[in-house]
Parts: sequence; C-alpha cells; structure tokens
Amino acid sequence: MSNKLLKLTIYILNTPLYWVSCCMPKNSNIWIFGAWFGEKYADNSKYLFEYVNRSHSEIRAIWFSTNKNVIRLLNQKGYEAYYTYSWKGYYFGAKARFAFVSVSITDINQYVCSTSRTIIVQLWHGTPLKKIHFDDRYNTSLNPSGIKHIIKSIKELFFPFRGKHFDYTISSSEIVSNCFHSAFRISKKNIFQTGYPRNDALFFNKNTKKMILYLPTFRDKSDFNLFQDFSVSKMTKILEDNNINFYYKLHYADKNKPSIKSKRINQVHNIDLYELLSQIDILITDYSSVYFDFLLTDNPIIFTPFDLDEYIKQDRELYFNYHDVTPGPKCQNWDEVLIELKNIISGQDEYCEQRDIINKRFNTFQDGGSSKRVVEYILKHLK
Repeated sequence: MSNKLLKLTIYILNTPLYWVSCCMPKNSNIWIFGAWFGEKYADNSKYLFEYVNRSHSEIRAIWFSTNKNVIRLLNQKGYEAYYTYSWKGYYFGAKARFAFVSVSITDINQYVCSTSRTIIVQLWHGTPLKKIHFDDRYNTSLNPSGIKHIIKSIKELFFPFRGKHFDYTISSSEIVSNCFHSAFRISKKNIFQTGYPRNDALFFNKNTKKMILYLPTFRDKSDFNLFQDFSVSKMTKILEDNNINFYYKLHYADKNKPSIKSKRINQVHNIDLYELLSQIDILITDYSSVYFDFLLTDNPIIFTPFDLDEYIKQDRELYFNYHDVTPGPKCQNWDEVLIELKNIISGQDEYCEQRDIINKRFNTFQDGGSSKRVVEYILKHLK
C-alpha cells in the first residue's frame, strides 16, 4: 500500500471518531500535552506539563506520545502518559477541554483533539528570528497556490481535523506577539504574553565547569558545511589552556551532519537543551532563535552568520534585520570565532549593554515564572 493510500485510509477510519469527539462533553480538568509530532518529550510542553503535575493536583495532566520509550520513562516517573493512538489516547483526547502543543496539532491526537470544543494552546518552540508558518513563503504545504489550494480545501472539507489550527498562543513580548499574529493568523487578543515555560530552567544554574555551546540552525535547502575551516587543534589549544569544554548540538532535522571530536570537543545528542543551556558560559550560534532565550542568562554570545545571504535566499527569510537584533560579534569564519573566544575568556565583554536592550525587547519577563503565568491565565480567562 502506498503512503498516500495508507494516509487516506487512516483519515477515513478516523473521521467518525472525530464526529463522536465533537459530541462528547469536555472536562476542563483534563489537559493533554504533546511535543514534536509526538516523538519527543521536550520543549515548552514538557516544562508546563511538569509544572502542572507539581503545582495543580486538581488538573489531570496527560502526556501523549507515539514514542513508547517516552511513555515508559514518564510512567516510571509517576506521570500519566499514553500512546497517542491507543484507546486511552482516543478517549482522553476526546474528553480533554485543553490541549497544549509545541509544533502542531500532530503533537497530540489530531483526530479527536481538533474539535471546536477543544481549546488548542500553541506553546511554540521559541522566539522567531526566521519566518515561520504562514509567513514562510517557502512553506508550500501551508501556502499552496492554484490547483493545490483547491485540493487542500477539499481535503479539509471531508476531513475537518486537517483544517484545525490554534485557538491561543503564548509569547515572550509584544514584538513576538506581532510575529505570531501574522504567522499563525491568530487574533492579537488570543495571544498572551507569559514567557516560555522552558525558560524557567535557565534560572536554576548548576554550572560547575566552564562550557561553550555551539548551536547552529538547520539548513533545509543549502548544503553549507558548518565546520568549514574549523581547526580542531587551534580550538583544542584554547580550550585546554583555559580548562574549558566545547560542545555542539546539531538540529535534529539538519540534513548536513558533520562530526568532529577531540578531548575537549564533543557532540551532544539526546539531552534536554534547556537543562544544558543553563550551564553554558558562552553560546555560539548563527540563526538559531535559541539565543533570544539565552539572553536571560546575560552570558556572552558569538554569532556565526557565515552564509547569511545564501541562507536568506535559499532557506528562510528573517523577521528582523539580522545585525539589529544580534547583540554580539558577527564572525565570518572560525578563525574570527577563535579571536572572539580569546577576548571573552580574557574578560572583554563589549556587548553587555546591547544584550540588555535586546533582552528587554524580546523577553518581557526575566524570571522563572513563565509556567505559572500560563496556567494562571488559563484558569482565570479560559476555564
């Protein structure tokens, strides 16, 4: 059976369950959580889920996942978690009044959670530097034209769960709310500024060693070599001279997977980025919006826009002028990165004031209370 035929069959079989879900009474104390297409236990959904379990016993918080290892892990920790397409996944998905996602409705059970009587809260996964969703003109699945647009409309007519978007979204500031208003085509009154739950982890620093983290964003179309001209020996010398460790984490969706390693240089894989980020002394990144979150630590950032023009033309456009919102040195190659690293290690920090300005623009709240604000808003205004 082809993938298209299999998907059509699944849609047909699930359509009656969607209509059953439309008729089922919803329970305001059942909250469903999921992240990254059901595959991962991560991001804003994870931190909000744990906060609700920790602080609101009256709410039945349930995690949905298609990854059985995730379910097993959460069950071992005492959390309630079910396989998304199990009978419990369908039952509690149909009963839940609130559902929380970090990417899309496919983070959870879209067939029974996408009715008009289920409130979907999009927590998203960061402050957008790159254009996203409807604003991303390269995203042809959301912005089809001609016959493809007609076909998409017909599919949503017969399979209404495909057309469900989000009812509410959280953001970190007014400027971010404006981006989400455009990207998700959602009313400004349905965007509440709370900060991101995952950033709560940044205020519990357990750093014991000096650490540098390189976090490049992924390239969807270009095949740029992220470690072009990277000298392992030069970098290792700086690290050893200053007793520093260098870690890098590639985006899981990146097609280009270079690998380098030495005594002081290591790639990190299956680790919660925000548990790691709270321990980092210096961040190196190119176009990853994670730096907006890292600003909350007030630690130095080195930017590596090695392929900025090519990236904007081939991969993603940006919401802002890159140089206006990146408070740190902009390096054109790894030799320049080494120079900036030496400067920072020696105590030079010329961008402290700029970081503070950008931080205030993009992070209204600079504390560890974002999860609390999200829950309080829902309980006060939506429940």
